[in-house]
Amino acid sequence: MLQENHRIMTDVPLSSLLEEFLKKNHKEAAFNEQTAVARFPELLPENFRSYIQKVRVVNGVLFVSCDNAALRFELTNRRSELLAQLNEGFAEAVISDIVVR
Repeated sequence: MLQENHRIMTDVPLSSLLEEFLKKNHKEAAFNEQTAVARFPELLPENFRSYIQKVRVVNGVLFVSCDNAALRFELTNRRSELLAQLNEGFAEAVISDIVVR
């Protein structure tokens, strides 16, 4: 005889299920880093976004490649402000530094 495994379905928000899954699989840090990468362009004015070529995270450091010297200068000057905005909403700091190339 086959026994069926019945689960009681409750109204559980998808976000809490996702959080539980990430914790069990030790993927919270990677998910948070990718969330910060996705959030980064939103912190910039619309006319600056087209100059950003690549954004990636390696060991908590956000690397930004752009092809405009004025934008590189602006991002470098706003580094601490951008770090605070990127880490906002996370329990602990996800991004420790920003490197602009």
